[in-house]
Amino acid sequence: MSGPSVADQMVWSLAQEARTGDVAVVGVATPIAAAAAVLARELLVPDMTVIVAASVNPEPHDIAEMMRDAGAVARRSVGTMGQSQILDSIQRGRVSLQFVSPAQVDGRGRLNTSRVPGRDGGVRRLPGGLATGDIAVLMGRLVAYRAAHRPRFLADEVTFTTGAGHERGPGWRQEHALPGAGVQAVVTDKAVLRWDEEMAGFRLESVHHGCAVEEAVAGCGFPLLVDDTTPVTGPPTDAAIDLLDHVIDPTAVRRLELPDHAQ
Repeated sequence: MSGPSVADQMVWSLAQEARTGDVAVVGVATPIAAAAAVLARELLVPDMTVIVAASVNPEPHDIAEMMRDAGAVARRSVGTMGQSQILDSIQRGRVSLQFVSPAQVDGRGRLNTSRVPGRDGGVRRLPGGLATGDIAVLMGRLVAYRAAHRPRFLADEVTFTTGAGHERGPGWRQEHALPGAGVQAVVTDKAVLRWDEEMAGFRLESVHHGCAVEEAVAGCGFPLLVDDTTPVTGPPTDAAIDLLDHVIDPTAVRRLELPDHAQ
């Protein structure tokens, strides 16, 4: 029996990260994150506030709309916020969750959205991320994701630190008065990794259907904490798939964030 698609599993795994009372913000060019946030509010955490493309709590909608016309999403929402207002809310601690898709995340939870080694031996400069340095410090919880369970993404050490992680182990963020919790989980096309504060490392929380523990460990550029038994990630429910396919993402733009081999 085949398991869920990569995109559906990642969306569902991200949605599972939502908590009661969360305020989550997602951008325009991150359809997996947008789908996960809306899905979480509709099925898992009804009191969650979602800010999509600067629009507050839009009705369930086709997330492809915000790529074509952000105004269409605004018209389905209770209101809109300017980017400075969103950043101010983050600074004041009013935003508790964000899904981020960096070029790299390392074993200390540091983020890189700025530059990576090029295949020609040089440096490849990236567009960066809006206020990534600030978000890594201030955001309540960050969940990193990418359909790339390999050392190029899960790096032993980021080649450029755009956003701070947990640095020198337990209590480091508290010692430096960083209000946000940093990266608390990483969702890939193979597994879910969970930050373990006491052990100061990422634990292999679960592997997706069809992935072996050994494969998940081998695809990670930093050492993983592995328990004696690692469960298979819970698959999306029928209700989740139905909502994704018929309301939230009928044109499957969530697959745009996957490499061709994972389609």
